[in-house]
Amino acid sequence: MITPADLAPIPLFAEVSPDDLVHVAQRAADLRPVTRDVVGIEPATRTVRLDRGERLCASTIILATGVSWRHLAIEGFDHLLGKGVYYGAARSDASMTQGLDVHPIGADAETSWLPEAIALDARGYVLTGDAVVRAGRWSGDRDPYLLECSVPGVFACGDVRSSMVKRVAAAVGEGSMAIAFIHQYLQYEASRGGSD
Repeated sequence: MITPADLAPIPLFAEVSPDDLVHVAQRAADLRPVTRDVVGIEPATRTVRLDRGERLCASTIILATGVSWRHLAIEGFDHLLGKGVYYGAARSDASMTQGLDVHPIGADAETSWLPEAIALDARGYVLTGDAVVRAGRWSGDRDPYLLECSVPGVFACGDVRSSMVKRVAAAVGEGSMAIAFIHQYLQYEASRGGSD
């Protein structure tokens, strides 16, 4: 058990007392993370369907599923991971492979469960922002936000989004941007008397 006395030597911001910090730490310790599979969404109502039949209703949704790396069907292949076989590499790694044979395998977007209302590109990645407009899939009364997909209030970020950049740092940045766009979306909906 953490007590305020345990935190006394730690300098804190003026607004946060050791008692408050203990309360926050104890509440966080009580949280029990639950990982569930999403089996579908109903875009019109922004309802998320989970693997055991539960439904969650939300004002907005962020699609951030990542990708699945393709695996070669070769016996013993996984034993070579990190020893010349890698899933994902940075551009800076290119100089280390100069003169060597390199065989990119690639990845697949995790979008097979999405409904038709969510517009995808030819490779199965989620279209967002201007790409949705260019594809003729935007029906909103305003322009879509940069990370907003073909359904107003549904956003996509990271590897699932149709983009040339597939890096962790970009995905983290896009996740932060998606939160900012959600705030803008909710303010817009509230200003026009939206149901959210």
